[in-house]
Amino acid sequence: MRHMKKFFKDVENVMAERSKDPFELGDWYLEETKWLYEEIKKTKSPLVYCHNDLQGGNILLRQDIPSKENYKLMLIDFEFGAYNYRGFDLANQFVEWCFDYNTEEYPHYVVNFDQFPSKQEQISFATAYLNQLVEEQVIPAGSRGRNKKHCW
Repeated sequence: MRHMKKFFKDVENVMAERSKDPFELGDWYLEETKWLYEEIKKTKSPLVYCHNDLQGGNILLRQDIPSKENYKLMLIDFEFGAYNYRGFDLANQFVEWCFDYNTEEYPHYVVNFDQFPSKQEQISFATAYLNQLVEEQVIPAGSRGRNKKHCW
């Protein structure tokens, strides 16, 4: 929580430098963060190392033959990598579906929340994710959802 408070203070400072208008949503974001923090505590989600910027531009599909040491998908750009709650990268990936970073105009991205994946797309993504973990023998077959050690 203290990192989020520092982040919001930094955002307020940058907004003050760039604009005459204060960052009016700061209090709202802080309240939302407090709510989210309380919800996360209820899930007992473990802290694990996360990429924290899992979007399409940071996921490479290898063209060579993957092996146990060299997986088919490769994550790059770990500048935001840090410990976070398990599942953050997956949730962040869904949010990233809404962003288009291929624009020259400031702020160099466009947001379209209509692109957020439907419930069926989320289920398909999670199923593929879990199936890949089984294929790579990260989790045993048939353990999805039953073995708390592997739950998101």
